[in-house]
This record gives sequence, structure tokens and C-alpha cells, in this order.
Amino acid sequence: MKIPRYEGTNVNISSGRSLTTGIGSSQGVVELGKTAMNAVSNYATKKNNLDAKLRRLEINTNVQLSGSMLAGESQGFFDSLDSRTDYLTPDNWLKEYETNFKKSEKNFKTQLDEQTFKEFQPTLYQNYFETKSKIVNKIADQKLINAKIALDESTDTYKSSVETATNLKSIKGLYDQHTKLTLKSGVTTELYNDEIYQTLVSDTKDWTNNKYIMFQVTQGAETMSPDGDKEIDQKEVLARLSDKNFKITDIDGKELTPDDDVRKKLIADAKTDFDNQDAVHKKQKDEKDKVTTEGFTDIIIGIESGDKTAQTKSKTFLADLANSDLDPKDKLTLKNAYNTAIKNVATGTKSYDSPEGIQAKTLLTSLVLSGAIDTHKERMVIVDLMGKGLIKPEYASTLFKKSVEMTKGKNAYKKDLIKSATRMLLKEIGASDKGSAIDDLLNKTGTDQLIPTLLSAIGTDNFTQEAYNAVNNLYELIAQGEQKGFSYENMLMNPRNNNYIINDLVAVYNPKITDAKFKELESKIEGLKGKTDVLGNQYKTHYILPSEYFSTKVPALANVEVPPRLENENINDYIQRVQGLIKTNNTLPSVITGDSIETLDISDLFVTDDD
Repeated sequence: MKIPRYEGTNVNISSGRSLTTGIGSSQGVVELGKTAMNAVSNYATKKNNLDAKLRRLEINTNVQLSGSMLAGESQGFFDSLDSRTDYLTPDNWLKEYETNFKKSEKNFKTQLDEQTFKEFQPTLYQNYFETKSKIVNKIADQKLINAKIALDESTDTYKSSVETATNLKSIKGLYDQHTKLTLKSGVTTELYNDEIYQTLVSDTKDWTNNKYIMFQVTQGAETMSPDGDKEIDQKEVLARLSDKNFKITDIDGKELTPDDDVRKKLIADAKTDFDNQDAVHKKQKDEKDKVTTEGFTDIIIGIESGDKTAQTKSKTFLADLANSDLDPKDKLTLKNAYNTAIKNVATGTKSYDSPEGIQAKTLLTSLVLSGAIDTHKERMVIVDLMGKGLIKPEYASTLFKKSVEMTKGKNAYKKDLIKSATRMLLKEIGASDKGSAIDDLLNKTGTDQLIPTLLSAIGTDNFTQEAYNAVNNLYELIAQGEQKGFSYENMLMNPRNNNYIINDLVAVYNPKITDAKFKELESKIEGLKGKTDVLGNQYKTHYILPSEYFSTKVPALANVEVPPRLENENINDYIQRVQGLIKTNNTLPSVITGDSIETLDISDLFVTDDD
């Protein structure tokens, strides 16, 4: 039996694979693997690049932030040096900064990783050296400031010692010590050079020499002010300086005659001091006399009204009046008023109700309300008419007090005009920051103390020489113009008026005075003196002469009614009384002295007898 054997046949299997199909597939897998590996490799590379960029960003950010923090700390410390209280030991500032820096360096090293701190170190040390350099310069500047302060303090101490010296030998000794030791040390320490030193010595000598001379002149020259204050008698000082028989020597032992330039300058200053003292004393006396007069007037009023207290005081009235500080003429006026009151009480008469009394009442009321009666001397006219029985005592007292009130109001107005003019003048000549200083003086200081206080401020740095000259010249021009009948309004407020003085003052004291304006005012100003300050800057000491300035100007007449003559008043008495309303020979404005002057010059009016 034959078992048939299997024989292959060609069967077409539509699988699409061949005998080599397996080999090709294996190669594809290999290629696929390569592709995957490449992808992985590329990813890893990109990831590493990204991580590197993020790391770099992190480092850069931390370096920048740390730099900003360090800069803030350093600048904050540097700025704090301006408000340090230990400015006398500035070397400690650098030591403190270096201690603080080491602490900051340690903190940054702790907070930052090694690589970041390594990259931050250049910024760290650059900031350190820059800040250290700034602090070193700051220390040097502070030491210079300290030296200048020390010099100023030693100079102030020196001047104070000279002011309180009790003999000429002490003044000379203090001068030698200050110039040869204290001032000389500034050259040794290179605070200033020898040229500046010589200038300081010269200025010190000028100042000390004046004190040395005035010490000789003021010894024993004392007086009492009306307010009871002991003062140097400026009248006696002026007399001694002007007396050729009064021996005066300077600090070098040289005898000075009244013709010597140094002594002539002191004479001029003494004349100004005397005028100021005289004006202030008159103001003080007027104030005291006003109060005293009112007291005696109240007694006279009480006598006629039957007041028991007044009647009791009347027993010693004449004795109290004689012992008062009133002028003899005022005493006589009050004595007459007292006698009239006693007579009226005894006889029962009321002379002030007569036609003459009514006439006097009308006249005085008109004068008071118009402001024409505004000084103590003029107010005594009221008391005089009361003494003559022409004014009722109660009404006389009312008019007296009303006159005082009116005067204060007028001078307050003038004071405001002067303050405004002063501020404007200082601004126009380039010293506007000084205007407030003068404004404070005018606001806070009484009129009797204004001049001494103003002079005290010039020795400080609040004023330049030109600012002082300008303000002083302004006051003197106001005083002169006031005496000649020029109104405050036209002199200080109205630029279009020919009598406006501010523009001329600005032109003269402005650093750049024009040739045209100089020629225009040439006959009315003193020229340059050629003086220089410590730094060599020349003072422009132009000065408008008040006596010449108004010579070609004409005051505008004010609408003021000329007072009529009193009953039975002769022509000479009338002229004397009317002209007495105008004050003369005063170097200060009435706003300073406390007196008020009408802006109408009636001294030249033609007065006739209308009989």
C-alpha cells in the first residue's frame, strides 16, 4: 500500500510578504529606535539648555536684586551723614560704614549660593570702594566746616571778650592773641592762605580799633532813658569825639585828632547814634508824659464832678505836679487847669458853655478827628484850653485819648507802607530772601526798639552791605520827604508819580547801575568807596543824599483844612502854633519815632491878619 507523499504546490498567498520580509522589518525597527533615541537626545539637550537658561536668569536676577539692595543700603548710610549729631568726629563715619559693610557681605554670602555670590562680588566691591570714596570726601568737607565753625566761634568769643573788657590793656592783649595765634593757625592748618589771613587781620584790626577808641570815649558817659534804662550818653560821646582837646589814641598808640579819617568816621556814626537815641528818648518821654498828663487830667475832671477820690488827691495836686517829670510848660498848663477847676467849683460857673468855649470845642474836635493833633506837644493844646476853662474836663480827656488812638492808626498805616516798600526794594536789588527777615523785625518789634534791633541784624549774614545801605537810605529819604510835605502814598505806592523814590533807590543799589541813571543822580549821590570784603568783592556804596534828593521836587497839597485862629490869638502865636504841627530835623520817619506828621507843608503859607 502506498502512502502518497505530500508534494508542495505553488499556492499564491496574498499576504504581500516575501521571504525577505522579516529581515526588512528588523532593520526598520532599528531605524525607529535610532529616531527615538535622537528624539530623546534632542529633548535632553533642549531641556539642559532650558535649565541652563533658567539658572542663568536666576543668577542674574539675584545679582541685580542684591546690587540694588546694596546700593540702597550704601546711599541710605551716606545720606544719613547730613543729619549726624557726631559731626565733630567724622572719622567715625568711615569706621562705622566698614563695620556695616562686613555685616552686609556676610549676609549676602549666606543668602546667595556659591556661584551667585561669586558673580555678585564685583558689584559688591565696586559699590564698597565708590561709597568709601564718597564718605572720605564727606569727612574732609565736614572737617573743613568744623574748622570754619571753630574759627567763627573763636571770633565771636574774641569779640565778646573785647566788648566786656575793663581796660585798654586787656583789649590790646586780646587783639594780639587772636591775630597772632587763633587766626594764624588757619594758615598752618591750610584752612586759608596767607592772603586771606592778612585780610582777616586787617578786618579784625579795624573792628578792634573802633572798640579801643570808643572805650576811651564812652567811659563815664552814661545817661538814663525816660523808661529808666541805663544807656551810653550818645550826646556826650559825640561831643568828646568832636573835641580837639579830648585825647584819643588808636590800638597802635597813635594819637588821633578830630581831622583823622578814623575819628571822622566815628564822629559821623556817633551823630547817627545820637539822632536815633534822641528820637527814641523823645518817643519814650512822650509816652510817659501822656500817661502822667492823663492822670492829672482825671483828677481835674473829678474835682469838677465832685469825685471824693479826686478831691482827696487835689490836696497834694500841686506838689505831685511839681515833682513829676513833665516839662515846665506842661506843668504850668496843668496848674492853670487845676486852678480853673477849683474856681469853677467855688463860683459854680461853667465857662466851657460860653460862645468861646463852644467855638474852642468845635475847633479842637475838628483838629483831632482830622489827625492834625497827633503828638504830645500838640495834645497839650487840649489841656491848655481846658485850663482856660474853654473845654469841659471830661470832653478834654476824651479828645486827648482820641488823638492818641488816631495817631496809632495813622502810624500803623504808614508802617504797612514801609514794610511793603522794604520788601519790594530788597527784591529788586537781588536780596529778596532778606525781605522776610526785615518784615519780622517790623512785625515783632516795638517802634522804640526797631532801630537797635535792625542794626543788630546787620552783623550777621542776614544782610549784605548793599542791602543795609539801601534800607538805611530808604528810611532817611522817607524821613526827609515827610519833613518836606511829601506823602507816603506818592513816595512809596505810586510809581507814576514824580515823587516816587523806590525806582531811584533800585537804580542806585542795583549791582548794574546804568550810566544814564548814574549821570541823572550824580549830583545827589555819593560815589563808590572802593571797599572790599574778605573774598575781594567790591561793595557798591552808592548813597542818595536826602538833603539834595528833594531839592527839585514839589509835594502835592493834601486836602487838609488849615486851622483857624483862636479867639484873641495874635498873629505870632497863631503862626507858631500852626507851624508846630510840622516836625523838623528828624533823621527817622515818624513811623519809627511814634510821631505823626501831616503830609502838607504849611510852613510857607502866607498868613494875614483879617482884623
